[in-house]
Amino acid sequence: GFKIRWNFPGCHGAIDGKHIVISAPPNCGSEYFNYKGANSVVLMAVVDHDYCFRCSNIGANGRNADKCYLLKPYGGPNFTTAQKIFNYRLSTARRIVENAFGIPASRFRIFHTPIPTDVKTTDKIVRAACALHNWLRTESSTTYFPSGCVDEEDINSGVIVPGAWRRELVQGLPSITDHNTNYAGKTARDLREKCSAMAKQDD
Repeated sequence: GFKIRWNFPGCHGAIDGKHIVISAPPNCGSEYFNYKGANSVVLMAVVDHDYCFRCSNIGANGRNADKCYLLKPYGGPNFTTAQKIFNYRLSTARRIVENAFGIPASRFRIFHTPIPTDVKTTDKIVRAACALHNWLRTESSTTYFPSGCVDEEDINSGVIVPGAWRRELVQGLPSITDHNTNYAGKTARDLREKCSAMAKQDD
């Protein structure tokens, strides 16, 4: 999986969460109102090394936030070799899950505007979209997943070339994770150290 294709040992899947924007449910007050200023339910999903959804949970209200054990990259100006390797591989895993979310968000029109259904129906719609994405990824890859549709790294320059889905995107799925901060709780820091050591040994 991730070890063979993306050189990230010990990783069985990349997890991320996105806000699925919905029309405000009746009499919900601020229950589904998220930090982006919209009503939403949260899609948490695990994506495998091949951009397919392997586990998902939909329906938590948009006020939910990060958990303390989600991994963050190392911060600061000076990095050890192990920390540099870990940051690079974590960035790769993040890119896989971001692309897995981004492709259906750009291709399926239901995500282009707030979903005008109740929360229970929205749950079914999102699950169906994840299943359809997986099926198209494996059964119609040349059409649904053509070359250049996902972010790729230029092997000569190391520059990330944005995938085509980013140009097609009408409305993105807001992340529940603040990728602009490298702060991590103690649980995440301890786990990060273990992963960093594993990456160094595997290098």
